[in-house]
Amino acid sequence: MKRHILRALSTTAIASAAISGSVLTYSQTAQAAVEIPRDVVGEFQCVQTSGGWQMIAIHADFANVVSSMIEFHSLPNYPAAERCAIVSAAFNSQFINGTTPVAISAGDIRNRDLGISPILCAVTDPLLSCNAANQLVTLPEYALFNPDLQDAFVSIIADHFRYLDRSPLIHPGDPLTGVTNPAITPPQRLSL
Repeated sequence: MKRHILRALSTTAIASAAISGSVLTYSQTAQAAVEIPRDVVGEFQCVQTSGGWQMIAIHADFANVVSSMIEFHSLPNYPAAERCAIVSAAFNSQFINGTTPVAISAGDIRNRDLGISPILCAVTDPLLSCNAANQLVTLPEYALFNPDLQDAFVSIIADHFRYLDRSPLIHPGDPLTGVTNPAITPPQRLSL
């Protein structure tokens, strides 16, 4: 436990932004950003399945190649459909309409009114920190101050980009679970 706290404190980088009268502070707590293949995703969409709402990534050149990245559950005041729409819009803003980040990273957002929450962000340089402009999704509270768990979340999202980068030559399968091929297994989906 002490090792994780010391490591988190030693890698902290702080930035502040004033938003709607509340001060938000971002800190970098994950060990390192994970680089991802560029230009492999054409769009992020929300789809409703029998299990609930999921955000899928659709390959840039092959619309039948998808990866189901995140499954959303409703939270108080945030229905799953709304959470999915907000997060997919953030991913589209960063990866489709933005500056094409090269890595996924994790950090914490500190809000004077709401407390501290762990987040994932998209960075254009692996050495950059999370901030208001690159935030993608808020992680569960149990990931707070746990760099190893935040690193695991970062790796899962990066795995989806790598999966899409390898998938186009494989025949299409079920559009909600991605392509089917025993040689390439779809990455696990985050459940938030």
